[in-house]
Amino acid sequence: MITVFNKIDAYQPIQVHAEDEAHQLTLEEFKNSWMANNNSPAIFISALHKENIDEFRKLLYDHIVAIHSVRYPYDHLLY
Repeated sequence: MITVFNKIDAYQPIQVHAEDEAHQLTLEEFKNSWMANNNSPAIFISALHKENIDEFRKLLYDHIVAIHSVRYPYDHLLY
């Protein structure tokens, strides 16, 4: 399973109280957060701005190759 977080361009911090300053988490802080630490790969993308799309394609392709090589060890079609 690959967890994909889309719409990172639309992220807005939540303000609990009007006097509190909201802290905008960076992409790196999100990657290191509890959401990304679930023993499966996670990627944060923005389809609108084409952000991290190439990394997502590579991650997806690498997983497909891994599954394919286990199921069909003598078929080198994908790699």
